[in-house]
This record gives sequence, structure tokens and C-alpha cells, in this order.
Amino acid sequence: MESGVCITGIGVISPVGTGVNCFWKALKEKINGLGNLELADLSDFNGMKAGQITNFELSDYVKEKGLRYYSRAMGFVSAASNLALDDGNYCINTEHEDTTGIVLGSSFGNVESIKNFYQEALEEGARYVNPMMYPRTMMTIPASQICINHKIKGINRTFSHGAVCGMDSICYAAELIQNQEYSVMLAGGVEELNSVVMAKQMYCNGESQKAAPGEGSGMVLLENTQAAIERRADIYAEIIGWSHLYNCEGNKEEVVYETIKSCMERAIVDAAVSPEEIGTVFMQSVPGSMPYSAEIRAIEQVLGDKKGIQLFTIQSYTGDCMGASSAMQVCAGAYKL
Repeated sequence: MESGVCITGIGVISPVGTGVNCFWKALKEKINGLGNLELADLSDFNGMKAGQITNFELSDYVKEKGLRYYSRAMGFVSAASNLALDDGNYCINTEHEDTTGIVLGSSFGNVESIKNFYQEALEEGARYVNPMMYPRTMMTIPASQICINHKIKGINRTFSHGAVCGMDSICYAAELIQNQEYSVMLAGGVEELNSVVMAKQMYCNGESQKAAPGEGSGMVLLENTQAAIERRADIYAEIIGWSHLYNCEGNKEEVVYETIKSCMERAIVDAAVSPEEIGTVFMQSVPGSMPYSAEIRAIEQVLGDKKGIQLFTIQSYTGDCMGASSAMQVCAGAYKL
């Protein structure tokens, strides 16, 4: 028998606001979080537009030791996870550590730390590399750090397959609870601005790359619905359906349109709802891009006249946070409900 899955906690670190309340307020007021990049480590790209998180003090959110060894991505996701747990009024103790897990999505993760480690090894020699830098060379370390901080002994997975990996992580975590493999999951996405992301923006700014790059993290606390009701948790939303579909035929508009349309149709069937019941859509693209045109066409085809549907394009205000953007869409959608 399948179990219901619900969202009881939300944590967001974004260019437009920290915490889900500020995040949603900024989206409603259409506050633009884009500005000139000013990170000291990315001085070669300073002046380019980006959704940069400023005035972020990790020690305000994370009390564990060793914060100076955290990468920017590790800091964002650790803070967002703590916010989600606090928001859900949930404490992971010895009774829950084996039945609690984490699934995280990140397109680039700690790629800047990986680059710095091997650059130092090549320039200074392997004997002179700082050993404390090595753990940050693994894509899985942000999720693993959360497991260490909260003594989570359940599943620990990191997905890295583009912009949808944050949302895919949430869907996968929900499936684990639905199948009664775990009772509680932390899931979402994280990205940081780094030289690889900025170089991609500089040299690959084609038709499909209209949004400025961004950074941040969106995390949700997922629980078995019945267990959440029994502990009298405040439930934001239930997750009742999802779908995954990948396009391996290139970046042509017609192919993108067919992929989005088919994925939407499958998600609606999985949720056992009618298109008429859907009132809000959080879009992955930004106006003026080819994917936006494909998404609009798919929405009109699947849901009908879009005039009665609210459309949110988060990336227009936060920048393209890649794996974190899709997770932020889930956070915003759950909070709106």
C-alpha cells in the first residue's frame, strides 16, 4: 500500500530573499535580485549580471564547527536545510536517524573547489596541497555534510543532470516515502556562482540561454502524511503526482515543446486530476527565450486558455539557478497553496 507524501517545511536561500516568507513576498512584488557580480573570487567576471546572494553569514544559520571549510554551495544548502527543519518544527533524533534521508540536486556543485584543489596540486605539487580541501572535491559533499550535521543515517543521494535535478530530487524522495522505504526526507537543490558557471554564461549565451546565472538553495521537508497529521505538523501541500521525461534529440523548439507537453500530460494522469483543476504553473524558462515559447505552447495545449492560469517565471528575478531553480519552484508552489 502506498503512503501519502506531504511538505511540512520549506527553506530557501535566494538572491531575492532568505526564508520562504521573504522569498514568496519578493516574487509577488516582482523584486529583481539581479545585479552586477561582485564576488572577490570571480573578479574576472565582475560587472556581469547575475543573481548573487549578498550579506549571507553562514554562522547565522549553522552552528556546527568547521564552517571555514564549507564551500559556498555547502553553506547555502546547509542553511536552507536548517530553515526547512525549523519551519517544519522537526528535530532528527536517534529514533528517526535511520528512517530519514536526503536527496540533493546540483548541476555544478563544488566544481570551483574541485578546480582550486587540482590547480594547487599542479602548481605546488601533491605534497603541498591542503588536505582539508580534498573533501570539497566530491559532488556529494554538500548532502553528506547535512547528514553529518544532523546525524542522518538513511539514504544519501546527489543528482546532477541539469536544471531539473532539484525537482527530480524532490520527486525521488517523495517516491521513497510513498513506497514506505523512508518516513522523512530532506530534498531540493543547490547551486553556487563560480568561474565555470560564469564562463558558460560568457561563451554560450545563445538563444536558449537568456537568463542571467544565479545561485542559492531550495529545500523541503517531506513526511509521510499520516505521520505528519499525528504529530500535528502544519502541512503546506501534498505531493500527488509527478513525471520525468528527457529529450535526447537536441534543442529544437518543436522537440522541446513535445517533451514538455508529454511530461505535463503524464504528471496530470499520475496525479489523477483534470486540467481544469490546475490554476498555477511555475515555469522553468524566461520570456524571450526559445524554451519559454515552447513552454507557453505546451501549457496552452494541455491546460487550454492560459488567461485563467497564473504563470510564474522565477528565473526572471533570481537568475538561472540551474538545479536550485526547479527546487525553488516547488518551494514557491507549496507555499502558495
